Amino acid sequence: MLEKLDEKKQAAQANFAIDIKAGLVVFLIALPLSLGISLASGAPPTAGLISAIFGGIIGSFLGGSYVTINGAAAGLIVVVLNAIQTLGAGDAILGFKRTLACLVVVGILQILTGIIKAGKFSALFPLSVVHGMLTAIGLIIMIKQSHVFFGQTVSGSIISSFLQIPNSIGNLNTQATIIGVLGIALLLLYPRLQFKVSKIIPAPLIVVVIGIIAASYMSNVALVKIPTNPSEFFLTPTFDVITSFNSILAIFTIFFVASLESILSAIAVDKLDPLQRESDFNRELWSKGVVNLCCGLVGGLPIIAEIVRSSANISQGAKTPLANFSHGILILLFVLFLPGTLNTIPLSALAAILIMVGYRLAQPKQFIEMWHLGMDSFLAFLTTIILTLAEDLLIGILGGMIVQTICSFIMGAKFKSLITPSFAWEENGDKANITFKDSLTYSSILKQKGIIQKASTFKEIRIDLRDVNYIDVTSIQLFHRETDKIEKSGKKIDVHFNDEIHSMLNKLKDH
Repeated sequence: MLEKLDEKKQAAQANFAIDIKAGLVVFLIALPLSLGISLASGAPPTAGLISAIFGGIIGSFLGGSYVTINGAAAGLIVVVLNAIQTLGAGDAILGFKRTLACLVVVGILQILTGIIKAGKFSALFPLSVVHGMLTAIGLIIMIKQSHVFFGQTVSGSIISSFLQIPNSIGNLNTQATIIGVLGIALLLLYPRLQFKVSKIIPAPLIVVVIGIIAASYMSNVALVKIPTNPSEFFLTPTFDVITSFNSILAIFTIFFVASLESILSAIAVDKLDPLQRESDFNRELWSKGVVNLCCGLVGGLPIIAEIVRSSANISQGAKTPLANFSHGILILLFVLFLPGTLNTIPLSALAAILIMVGYRLAQPKQFIEMWHLGMDSFLAFLTTIILTLAEDLLIGILGGMIVQTICSFIMGAKFKSLITPSFAWEENGDKANITFKDSLTYSSILKQKGIIQKASTFKEIRIDLRDVNYIDVTSIQLFHRETDKIEKSGKKIDVHFNDEIHSMLNKLKDH
């Protein structure tokens, strides 16, 4: 651990100025997003700011990645909102404090999970189900925030909220809606401008600033409300119902979604990292656990490695965790010295930002791409979305996995393939030859990965998939990712596909 810290310290010194600049840009993005995510989650608006501060300052020192940015994320809005509503029974503050108690337990579980090196189990979830989960979350964000966009407030289930959209449109607050529409227009048009400033000042900040200016000329617009005394930001957890069924369900859901999203985001960020470094996923888990434990104790939202802010961080040239640290420090300074400024932000401006975040998660091309990846993937994807909207996230994920498994059997997978892949192994000196047979499914993904990684220790590797009669998209993605890593390491690798697998691989690359 000390060697890794020394390595990060040396890199930070070499890239100090670049990382500080990247941290500033990320700060400008994270500030409005943290507020919006808090409000959409049914939590105090300060909760997201606390998460960004802790995730930046503590997470940068403990984390197992280099250029990821930690903070509250849109993907957790649904689970936190549901926990607050369920545990509070109509009392939002009590519900939030009980949710904080759940977050303390989640943090402890993540620490233990990382220590026992269980991060690898995130690979066991089908690609189709993960995409279905994210799409469903995007739809829920858009549905819920559409009412705020029009200056209205509603409660109830997702289906009920969807059915009430026409009523909110019919009774819209004209002033709030004007700010919301202006925000959407800016988010769509601003990135297309060919000005240098548009590459430095992020669109969400522009939306907030314009929203503040517009609201100053209006008299009937709902604004953010937070304490102006930073000492009043903090709330402590209430453990009175921590052993109840609803608390246990909330703990499991937050733990599952936060852990899965963090690892998936770290994988995605590693691909964007210009230095092609690999994150330590187990370290990522336990470090997130430490931060979530802290957030739970003082009133923050659960954090993950957040992909949008991380992408912006990389685009600004960040190379080390110093960027994550500096963004957390800047948010802390803003909260300490300019808290009153936050109370001038109109809620409909934040709603516009979140609606666009939701749209990016659930954009129509997701459905088209999943269709092209095969009927099994599409049905699992669709099932996950429908059940998540109708019931909840865990039911949606479980249903999607069941459908993916059933489709695998229908399309030729054998029961044995759910447990272990069928393969033949040959080695000759520095050469390894692996021939996979029958079927390859997501549930045996860890053993598939182990076989490929064992082969990667040889100088020449040959992998033959031509005798595989069924392979799901999750397994294809694994082969693409792992063989690409072997090739980049300078070793010779030769992979043979049948026509069907080759076609699916090309579609996945486009995806």
